[in-house]
Formats: sequence, C-alpha cells, structure tokens
Amino acid sequence: MIKLIGNDIWRETKKIGWVHEPYIYDHAGTKRGYVEGHYIHDMSGKKLAYLEGDYIKTEDGRTTVKIEDNRAHVTGGSVSDLYRGAIRMFLGD
Repeated sequence: MIKLIGNDIWRETKKIGWVHEPYIYDHAGTKRGYVEGHYIHDMSGKKLAYLEGDYIKTEDGRTTVKIEDNRAHVTGGSVSDLYRGAIRMFLGD
C-alpha cells in the first residue's frame, strides 16, 4: 500500500517519491510522469491512461481500474483520483 503524507509518497516507512503538480517524482528525484487534464502521461508526452467515469483506463485498453479500488492502494493526502492512478502506475503497488 502507498500512503500520501502531504506531497510525499510513502511505502511503509520508506519515502518513495513525491508529487509536485503536475509531476510525479521517484525517490531519486527523477520525474516519472505527469497529469494533464484527464490524462496520465510519461515524460515523453505519451498518453498512458485516462479518467473515464468511475474508472482509470490505460490507453492500450488492457487495464481498467475502479477508482474506489485504487483509493484502497493509494491512501491519504488530498490529490485527485487521477494523481492517485499516476502514483500507482509510476511507483507501483
């Protein structure tokens, strides 16, 4: 499980990254991707996923995650559901 404390992203007792809108950073300070509008992008600008209704869907159509289920994996903080999806996508479960 991933927990947000402020803008910091934690897994158990280890800080694994942070959010500085619109970017998601990993623990080394590398930008992993960003959120723009209803889309999650990698750093090349490629659209990876989008928000549609109660779901986050990947562009390739392979994965659909219910927003409520994603909230169980990425807890805390006050970021949007799309940011929670991006955090899970870039920094894992």
